[in-house]
Amino acid sequence: MEILEKGGKPDVFAYNAVISGFCKANRIESAKQVLDGMKRKGFSHDVVTFNIMIGTFCSQGKIDLASKVFEELLRDNNCKPTLITCMILIEAHILEGGIDEGLKLLDEMLSRGIEPDTFTYIVRGLAKEGKVNQAFELVRTLDSWGVNQM
Repeated sequence: MEILEKGGKPDVFAYNAVISGFCKANRIESAKQVLDGMKRKGFSHDVVTFNIMIGTFCSQGKIDLASKVFEELLRDNNCKPTLITCMILIEAHILEGGIDEGLKLLDEMLSRGIEPDTFTYIVRGLAKEGKVNQAFELVRTLDSWGVNQM
């Protein structure tokens, strides 16, 4: 960030790239420092920033922290969750066996007017039919195909 700031004017995309890099390197504290610096420089985080943090926490099995970041996103008047935001959390809950929480998030998504995709309908249908193992296997299969949205 120092190089970017000295050489020009970084934008939210640059900050998000650095935050994402730190998260992928499992340097969450460094990512938080960049996020704090971003705010100090007058930049507002966007839904991508939230998705990076939510996805990172979910991939580390820290769904409680991911849910807190999601709640912060819901309180943010300048930023709204997207289908990707919701699916990151839904997939994480399904993988952790929290199908009820996943279904609750699907309902939240629909109540906010977020348009579901085919994958969303399939997972919801399987879960409502009590076919949790099939929903879980679908998520795992998509992950192995590189479709995972986290």
